[in-house]
Order: sequence, then C-alpha cells, then structure tokens
Amino acid sequence: MTQIPVYFFHHIIPYNEYIHIEKSKQYLFITVEKFEKLLILIKKNKMKTLTSNEFIDISKSNKGTKNTIFLTFDDGRDNQYKYAY
Repeated sequence: MTQIPVYFFHHIIPYNEYIHIEKSKQYLFITVEKFEKLLILIKKNKMKTLTSNEFIDISKSNKGTKNTIFLTFDDGRDNQYKYAY
C-alpha cells in the first residue's frame, strides 16, 4: 500500500490571532509561523509536493514513492490565499 503524508489545512493565521481562538477550535488552525516551518522542512528534505492528479494517480497505481507529500486546503478561505499562496 502506498503511504503519502497528507496535510490538510482549514485556516492559516498569525500567532497573535491564533491565541484568541477558542481552545476547542484551535485544531482547525495553523499559525503562519508553523506553516512556514513546515515549508522549510519540506524544502530542506527535498520533498516533492504532489498535485491532486499526481496524488490520485499514485494512489490508484499503488506504486510507492519516496519523499513526497500532499498539501490540501479546505474551503478556499481568504487566509489560505493570503498566507499560503
């Protein structure tokens, strides 16, 4: 079975906004600072980010692939565009 790490993001916001989010809802958010660290780690480890089509093709073919990752963003929120794009 092919295993590809998948990171699913709902909201990306600065830390100074994150600290005001209700604790029970913080799991839906990532700070800009943590997101940036993730991207640096991906680059440092020379990981390939997959497109949706690549992810589907690899999943269907069940062919293993090393050093790949799939990032997905839910709902097309403004903060995703502002901070992730």
